[in-house]
Amino acid sequence: MTEPILSGQKSPANGKLDALRPYCENGWRMLPVHPDSKIAHIKWQDPLPGQPGATSDFAYVQRWHQRWPGANWAVVCDDFFVVDIDRKHGGMDTLAEVEENAPELLGITLAQRTADGGRQFFYRQPADKKISTVEQGRLRYGDLELRGWEVKGLRLDKKPGSYVLVPPSRGRAWLNHQPLSEASPYLLRAIRKAATVGTNGNTSGGGWRKFDWDRAFTPGAVTTDQDGTLYRAALSLRSQDVNDALALAVLRRIIECFVNTDPADPWQLDHAEQKWEYVKRRFKAGRDLPEFSEAERAFAERVRAKWSR
Repeated sequence: MTEPILSGQKSPANGKLDALRPYCENGWRMLPVHPDSKIAHIKWQDPLPGQPGATSDFAYVQRWHQRWPGANWAVVCDDFFVVDIDRKHGGMDTLAEVEENAPELLGITLAQRTADGGRQFFYRQPADKKISTVEQGRLRYGDLELRGWEVKGLRLDKKPGSYVLVPPSRGRAWLNHQPLSEASPYLLRAIRKAATVGTNGNTSGGGWRKFDWDRAFTPGAVTTDQDGTLYRAALSLRSQDVNDALALAVLRRIIECFVNTDPADPWQLDHAEQKWEYVKRRFKAGRDLPEFSEAERAFAERVRAKWSR
């Protein structure tokens, strides 16, 4: 699992299947993903009887390619984790600061360019304490806020918690042919510190427990970590077993309040559906999280009525 980039991926002329084969040969579990929503075409985590879920069996990859020839392709974070740097939320500016002032943080490892011009760095999971997912807005290194950065890794029950798109998916390109490296002790310390204080969806005391609904509903108030804000709102809604119509109405209202910091890639209302489906797949309804106040429920009902007209 340390050499995912083989000769078959270097030439687009070989076709998409030739580009996908080396992942399977190296044991990376794959799944086809809708090209417009990043939602999996298959039930990849808890598959139906007779179905493989995400798999490194190339025969299934071939069948899925025949069924969804325009699909993007993702690999599951099993034995590796990924530092995801989102250009839309200032991650590339943070990367420039890190490269200038703290190059020891990321080190040298397999890396790719994402569709929005961001970066993703791949690292082997530590042999001892595994790395779990950490949402945007939580990572720090010394006095430096790692704005626009998140970690895609395992859930705390050691089950896969994330997948990431890889070439030949649209807009993805490997930046090097490095093997997966061990993360630096500095990076591991920053990630574990974020997880220890309970700042992501996979730890006790997660960051959504004190979600600021007033701020989320104030136009122009949320200018950074907008993706994280929408995620924590969806988590809170999921905790109350809110139905789809109400949840989507609330999340769309939050998106309406966002400032589009990137005119080339603005927020769209259908991002509400993507985020809600993602949270529903990962979390059961009725978690022990704060409930809406009556005023918030009344507001949400008015929003839902608006969107149902």
